[in-house]
Amino acid sequence: MRKLPIIALVSITLLSLTGCSDEKQAAARAAARALPSTPVPTTPLEIAKDAYAKNDFPKALDYFQRAAREGDANAEYYAGVMLSVGDGARRNPEAALKYFEAAAAKEQPDALYALGRRYLVGDGVDRDPNKALALLDRAVLAYEPGEGRDKATETRDALAKVLEEQRNPDAAKVSAEATVTAPAKK
Repeated sequence: MRKLPIIALVSITLLSLTGCSDEKQAAARAAARALPSTPVPTTPLEIAKDAYAKNDFPKALDYFQRAAREGDANAEYYAGVMLSVGDGARRNPEAALKYFEAAAAKEQPDALYALGRRYLVGDGVDRDPNKALALLDRAVLAYEPGEGRDKATETRDALAKVLEEQRNPDAAKVSAEATVTAPAKK
């Protein structure tokens, strides 16, 4: 059953109490059903997303952190993002890293990807391409098919290629020469 907005319910109740005809009551009910219903956010994560959409970053961060304390991996990721860029509070890369790690431990794909990139470039952590590759592998597996998985796959494959070339420079040279000297396919 579809929930009616409170204002519509009050209007219908008042119409019936004031002795309006059944026809007017039916018209009021139809108008109330036509109103878009906007559910009121009730969970900390919903409140946080709503506040973020309204550019109320301090409130959004507060509620993302509340949801994160309840163990919500998406909230942990979002709190990490906000703290890494300074939305809603002073920029705090150390706290952001903790949120990303907590979300990644739950296989949250965006957190895995963010951590992988951090280890790749050394953003707030010691640069570790092998750890970055492992995190990007996990991100590829955690993402649903689509743009996120494609981006993670592309990043992972590029890193794997560079690491392989570093481990075996002669094979990379032979591969590059074979590509240059290979006859064009018709």
